[in-house]
Amino acid sequence: MKRTPFDIALLVFVGTAVIGILVAYNRMQAGIKFLNLIGAILLYYLLAGQRRRDIWRASGALGAVGSAIAAYFLLTHDWRAWPADIGLLTRLGVQWMGIRPSLSLPAIHPNSAGGLIAVLLPFQVAFGVYGWRKRRPRIWRLALILGGITLAGFLLTSSRAAWLSLAAAIGAGVLWLMSGRVTAVSHRPRRTTFSLLLVAAVVLGIGFSFIIADGPLSLLGRLPGRDNVTSRLDLFQQTLGLIADFPFTGGGLAAFPGLYSQYIAVTPFFQFNYSHNLWLDVTLEQTVLGALALIWMTAGSGLLLWRTVSAPRLTDGTDAALSPAQIRRHQFRSDLNLFRWAALAGLIVMALHSLVDDALYGGVGTPLLLVLPGMAVAVARKWEVRRLTPSFVLIKSRVALIIILLLAGVGANQSIASAWYANLGAVKMARTELAGWPTRQWADGRNAAALLPAEALFQQAVQINPNNRTAHYRLGLAAMLRREYETAVTHLEAAYALDSDHRGIVKSLGYSYVWVGDLEKAAVLLENIPEARREMTVYSRWWGRQGRPDLAARAAEMIVALAAV
Repeated sequence: MKRTPFDIALLVFVGTAVIGILVAYNRMQAGIKFLNLIGAILLYYLLAGQRRRDIWRASGALGAVGSAIAAYFLLTHDWRAWPADIGLLTRLGVQWMGIRPSLSLPAIHPNSAGGLIAVLLPFQVAFGVYGWRKRRPRIWRLALILGGITLAGFLLTSSRAAWLSLAAAIGAGVLWLMSGRVTAVSHRPRRTTFSLLLVAAVVLGIGFSFIIADGPLSLLGRLPGRDNVTSRLDLFQQTLGLIADFPFTGGGLAAFPGLYSQYIAVTPFFQFNYSHNLWLDVTLEQTVLGALALIWMTAGSGLLLWRTVSAPRLTDGTDAALSPAQIRRHQFRSDLNLFRWAALAGLIVMALHSLVDDALYGGVGTPLLLVLPGMAVAVARKWEVRRLTPSFVLIKSRVALIIILLLAGVGANQSIASAWYANLGAVKMARTELAGWPTRQWADGRNAAALLPAEALFQQAVQINPNNRTAHYRLGLAAMLRREYETAVTHLEAAYALDSDHRGIVKSLGYSYVWVGDLEKAAVLLENIPEARREMTVYSRWWGRQGRPDLAARAAEMIVALAAV
């Protein structure tokens, strides 16, 4: 297995993933995800090691995978139970369901399917163009058939983020072609011209969004389909709150669903499978180091491709003066450049789509996470790969220096030491409370004693740094579990003062105010928690069965107070 520019980044990525197994609340699910990540790494090396004359086969295989995803989506998705964002597509989907074979297989989420198809579609196009250039009817006819399936599935996913990401990649290609014409007149370097055109297009796009709406986010909300931009932004913000709880170890592989439900939504029921942002998901599960490793591979792939792509050269009749060997070399370079553009287009789609969804890390697409870096290494010029491949000794010395500085910082900085204890406590608490999750049952305090080791770590964190939000929040939750609501209010008020936008803190403090009888303060906090009124209705009955008529009465009063808000 030959060396590649991203071996060190992959080593860091695997290392953080191993830690992610050790700290995960569900090690079985974490292990499954780890195997998927190992599969992604093996696929990376398989693609990176391809002979350059066989790249067209790899491109065709990736295009076929995209078609298979589209076909699977078309054969399994239920448009009656899960309508598309656009009514016309829902009707088309329902009509298709009436004639397709009936398969009892798990469906892929439309956004995940759309994102994966958008990333792989450029390779399918490149494969078809290659067959047309080489005058191989079987290849381009196969590409047309697969392309029809792919486009049908891509359309019916109604994934607006995937559509826009692919449109942006196509737009970048158009700007590159335009830059060639501008360069012929201005005599500027083509890459400089393209960069200026790209900046101008982005500025004009943002300006246009403010003219017809209140900015890019508002414009996205006006697109056909459901408006979920605001909810995505809220989800991103709350995920950042979870990331702050696990800065050193991460929350663990496949840990987002339980962590979000337990500590953000504060419910024993499933809420979301991932944060809808690839970079936030990796940071939460594998720390900032894991995310930086993936960013380096993605950015490095873009750099490799940017340095090696060139404009397509059209024949002008001068080929007749070349020898057959020179003509073959010219055609080979032209073919290779075609697949470079396909990889670059896929990378643009990935970079944009991953900001609003997570098709490559949060589900079935995980084995394809490193497909684009693998193809980038395979199609890049050999000297560019060598330039980007760092000295192993130099990297080792830099990594050692960073570790030494971090250890010195931990000893010298009390805030870091406090965060370390809080991180360890959060891991212990999650593994205790989320055992067997989702239980679909509220905790009744019977496992409160099992949280004592985690509480001891939180107490250490607070003693070192009284402003540790993670420790105060978790101590408040533990006190609520023991029904020590006055203590819970003390810790949760401290956490709220440090982070008033944290949904879990707001909800837990509001409920604690109810149980201590401060309904006025509770109403101010719980008016922004949609499920509070429904849950208070349940609590008013549950406390009665627990022999606490006082708390049952407070829950009933809170129902009236929330109805008046």
